[in-house]
Amino acid sequence: MNNVWSNIGDTNQWNSPGGELIDWGGFGANDFSCAMTRNGSGVATASCSPILLTNGTTGGTGNPPVPVCGNGCGLMNNAIGVSSVSNSGGVITVKFGGSRQDPYVGQNVTVYAPSAYAGTFAVTGVYNNGVNTLCSSLDNSQPQPCVRSDGTFGDSLTYTDPSAPPGSLCSSAAACNTAGVAIVIPTLAFKMLDMSPGDAVYTPYCWNTSTNSEDTSYEVGATSMVAATNSATPTSLVISFPNTGPVDSSGNTICELENDSGHPYGSAFANNTVLTSSGEVIVSGGTYRQHYNNYLTHNVFAAPAGAGNLGISCNHVTGDGNVALSECWDTGSLNEYDNLIVNQSSSPPAVLCSGSNCWNDVWPSGSTPANLSPNANCSGGPDSSCMGWTGYTVTGGSGLTFPVGGCTYDGSNPLNCPLMGAPWASNFSLSDLVPLSGSSYATEGVNVPSMVTAFTQTEYVCPNGANCGTHGPYPDN
Repeated sequence: MNNVWSNIGDTNQWNSPGGELIDWGGFGANDFSCAMTRNGSGVATASCSPILLTNGTTGGTGNPPVPVCGNGCGLMNNAIGVSSVSNSGGVITVKFGGSRQDPYVGQNVTVYAPSAYAGTFAVTGVYNNGVNTLCSSLDNSQPQPCVRSDGTFGDSLTYTDPSAPPGSLCSSAAACNTAGVAIVIPTLAFKMLDMSPGDAVYTPYCWNTSTNSEDTSYEVGATSMVAATNSATPTSLVISFPNTGPVDSSGNTICELENDSGHPYGSAFANNTVLTSSGEVIVSGGTYRQHYNNYLTHNVFAAPAGAGNLGISCNHVTGDGNVALSECWDTGSLNEYDNLIVNQSSSPPAVLCSGSNCWNDVWPSGSTPANLSPNANCSGGPDSSCMGWTGYTVTGGSGLTFPVGGCTYDGSNPLNCPLMGAPWASNFSLSDLVPLSGSSYATEGVNVPSMVTAFTQTEYVCPNGANCGTHGPYPDN
């Protein structure tokens, strides 16, 4: 909140910075494999399995099969490296090159190759740096190296297979690769969905193992938010959500379930001013993201006239601003209003909308409405057709011109960057963004005096009624 982002996206200065100011919500969803059921009340339940890790890829002879719910569904390819496999008295030890994998004790490990080792076996124990001593500290994590009984801290695992060849199969990563070791292990890293009541449920693909066909009846969350029911628990692998359809207790349908939709929850981007020579956006990853309970308010995005990428957008959705917001954010919980997208052409004409759950912006261009841009030469003084920034060409302003492009090298001054402050030719200062008296947009964008105060104050004063702790913070002076 209350920041200035200046010269963002300048290809002359930053080479190829990209057009994303913020990747809203990011990526990194975990893809679980879940067996589906549906009750007579129109509630579906996904009973998921912990995500498994393999040292290779799926499909083909000697490799794990591709999951029925799609490649990567519940099984991560090339996620571990095997550095040793040995058999001592029927106890097989598999090492992962010293990398902690937290093998899930009691769950099954499956070996696909070599064939003499093939089979499915229960993980019986783990080692941490060659030690299997249980941790004994109060927080159950010391003294290291130690392990927990569930497999935490393990960088190797053991299981029992009396029929496996005795001795060492391989004792280095290269040797294990040559031997063709293909193994799938369970890990504590994915033993829970980490989803709570009200979280967005997204099941992009489902396959019915009985009919051998896609089951779209369980596929939800691709274009609108579907919230988990109150039975959800973060540490569980089971999640329920509203879902109309016939009663189904078979569990034959297996769905891919991603646990990252809806994020970031409760995030705010407010009273920021973004100055860009080329165009920058807050971008959503797609319609399935359905960002929940977000606040995007009182921001200003300014770029040269005709910038084609400015404000708020969404991957795979045509159009910025309201179009992106309506398709990729959960509009039932969105607070988005009083944002100025300056100098970009758009359709329909600009609408000034205030109040929560509004999803509208001021979309000014060179003609709709006229002259609403940083460069407007407003002879009548600040009004609704003028930005009213002190530093730019408005009545009473200092007469600077908002740049039409990025940094330029004129042959003698390599620091000629109009949207950069000193030492970059002293083209820009925070005071340029202070609104003139009477500006219609004085409350939009950064509050410069407040920012300057935050930068320069030498004493911290605890606000009345706030709990600032018994050990500080103390005054700087």
